[in-house]
Amino acid sequence: MKKIYFLGCLFMMLAVASCYDDKGNYSYNEIPTISIENIEPSYICLRNADLLEITPKITSTIEGEITPDNPNYEYSCRIGNTGGTFDDSQMWHIINPDSTQAFTWLPNEDTGQYICVYTVRDKRTDVATSYQFDLQISSSTYEGWLVLCGEGADNRARLDMVSVIDENRIQVLPDLLGNNELVTSLHNPTQIMFDCSIYANSRYTIYLMTEEGGYKLNTDELTTTAADEVVEGEFLVDLQGDIPIRICPVGKSYFTTYAYLTVTQQGDLYYKDVSTTGSLYEFPVNVSAEGNDGEYVVAPYVGAGQNRPADSYAALLYDSSNQRFMGWDQEKGEGRTCFELPAGTIDPATTGKDLVYMEGTRFSNNTVFSILQDASGNRSIYGINLSGSLFQQQSYIESVQAENFNQAEHFAFNSQFPYMYYSYKDKLYSYNLGTQTLQQTISLPGEEITMVKIDLFKAPNILDVPEDMRAQQYYILVGSYKTGASEDGGILRMYRFNNTTNQLEEVENRKYEGFGRIVDVTYRERFNQTIPT
Repeated sequence: MKKIYFLGCLFMMLAVASCYDDKGNYSYNEIPTISIENIEPSYICLRNADLLEITPKITSTIEGEITPDNPNYEYSCRIGNTGGTFDDSQMWHIINPDSTQAFTWLPNEDTGQYICVYTVRDKRTDVATSYQFDLQISSSTYEGWLVLCGEGADNRARLDMVSVIDENRIQVLPDLLGNNELVTSLHNPTQIMFDCSIYANSRYTIYLMTEEGGYKLNTDELTTTAADEVVEGEFLVDLQGDIPIRICPVGKSYFTTYAYLTVTQQGDLYYKDVSTTGSLYEFPVNVSAEGNDGEYVVAPYVGAGQNRPADSYAALLYDSSNQRFMGWDQEKGEGRTCFELPAGTIDPATTGKDLVYMEGTRFSNNTVFSILQDASGNRSIYGINLSGSLFQQQSYIESVQAENFNQAEHFAFNSQFPYMYYSYKDKLYSYNLGTQTLQQTISLPGEEITMVKIDLFKAPNILDVPEDMRAQQYYILVGSYKTGASEDGGILRMYRFNNTTNQLEEVENRKYEGFGRIVDVTYRERFNQTIPT
């Protein structure tokens, strides 16, 4: 037994020795711990413009700081397009091919979110230590406020942008599509629409619409081609010269938008099932029976609930021909028809008034606000709740007694508090819907207000939006133009509502200049949600 024990011990000693080849004068009594410092947790770089500079401090618990010329260590750094999570199965490649301790790299990958892994290996022991950090590769058009403008006496369509590279780099980019004749040939812009879905091919969708046509834009570089023209690329039916002028997303689930409703210049309404790949606009849905020609003129607004995720796939419309509200619901008739609202839900259902404006909000769980005007020029406000597709009227102000309201052209409704904002010439008004009183007036002397809007985030799940950015979706966006300016006189301001004082406050450092005549604004979002399997 003693002999067997001795042989066993000898075998174990030889095995241990074989694990540690002699690679130089080095004590193997203790394996050193390597630390990596001076690498930030995250970086943002502009594609083909900003250098990623990594200058780490490497420290050994035995040798102290490791200098770059120490021959006992080697280095690597690899990048992987992960969608925000580390996964060894993903494709990786080296971004410091010289294997130096410090290195610089010019990012030339597609814009997006990446992770990088910096590794130090002790060549004597094969022990490796790694540090993981995030890298966002952006373009100048990667994220920020898309500002749709009109330019010149002929109101040429123009797309500007407040580019948000990071919190310290925000710049105005004028006339992004100035060299694109497809867009510059269009006039009278109506809408810049942004939407996102984790099931969409690119996750993001951007449309630029005018009274003369519209285009779907490349979501990274904001370019477009003839194949992206909305009528030619997305309509199965011949519109016979009619033009789509406004698109409204309807029914945002946790993963996707379910439908787009598009209103044409002549007042027809078309439906496309966004959740189905290859879906196209087919026949007008402002009908009582599928396949009919449009039976009445639809006003150029669609009211859809804005809850995320949605609790219904319904929308409110206005029949201008018969001066009545109409309903649409994807779950009724598969969205191919519209219907009269149930008796008693709207009082009166036939209003005898024209629609001035309509907007879907999150207020009181999916309230759509509508402004109507009678033959005498007096305006009223309807609040209609779409939660659960009930189309339930919850508020009605028959006659709004407020300065210049009957002449106002631009409106927005708060999704958090019962407030409406409207403008007339150089004045912005804040109106309390609960007390039916004018709360505040803001004057912008020497300017004409051209747009008032609240741009709610489009991310399917609002929790995917960074916390420090969520507040900006409730900003009141005000576009104006300097009186007498020949060009680039547009100004974009942002206000927040203070629910303690019930006053609007201009957001610090959120005034931008150098635009055309602002028509519409939307935030080009980014979110990192992974697609469920």
